[in-house]
Amino acid sequence: MSVAALLLAAGSSRRMNNHVKDKMLVSLVGKPVFQYSVEAFLKSEVADTFVITYRDPAQKQTLENIVDSLALPESISVFWAQGGKERQDSVLNGLNALPETVETVFIHDCSRPLVKASTLQTLLKTVQKDKAAVLCHKVVNTIKQAPERLEDQPNYLTDLPRDELWAMETPQVFDRTLIHEAYQKTAGSNEVLTDDVSAATLSHHRVTLVPNLDANPKLTIPADFAYAEFLLQQTGPIQFAMHVLEEPTAKKSVQQPSRTRS
Repeated sequence: MSVAALLLAAGSSRRMNNHVKDKMLVSLVGKPVFQYSVEAFLKSEVADTFVITYRDPAQKQTLENIVDSLALPESISVFWAQGGKERQDSVLNGLNALPETVETVFIHDCSRPLVKASTLQTLLKTVQKDKAAVLCHKVVNTIKQAPERLEDQPNYLTDLPRDELWAMETPQVFDRTLIHEAYQKTAGSNEVLTDDVSAATLSHHRVTLVPNLDANPKLTIPADFAYAEFLLQQTGPIQFAMHVLEEPTAKKSVQQPSRTRS
């Protein structure tokens, strides 16, 4: 079975508010952001084909240099596809560039550089069984829905059922025919698709949720880079040091237990 990794690198970085010209090329702990995703897929060995979307010829040349520096195995084929105006346009261009032999495709935003190789392997097992799978995590915050986008005015807010809410991540993985046909159906329409599950849902396909217990943040605003760097620099579990609380009247100290978060 031939499997492809469709790596999306053509974004405009507009939500960086001009702090970053191209987040794919920003150095993150000594490596370009884009390189992390390529290395994760190489380490996982889940894909034998890479399709990379690019923004313009200058960016493509830089991305090609990064790929060349990694000395990919000869068994891996690399294809390039020009990005489109919106994410969904870039995805469809990438899907159109897939060789006919590809049966399964990972679609991954390279602005999520912390995805793990072991996670990719889990996703592959799931999609082989269910034909559609998405990496995600449970929503833990209370979510309110406002009837109108009036951020600076009083609104009647509606509670959404938190127990039913999942935050989508990438990769999102599909049977190649399923997701290609889903995107072709939406091409030229007014539908705005912010992820690939949306396209699959519009075509009435079920998608299996694959909960992610590891941090997989998306680099969207400038502050996200500091958080990603912090995570990348951790060489082991994060230890939460708890202070010793003094009880003056009892003349005793209480040692709070330390907790470990992976």
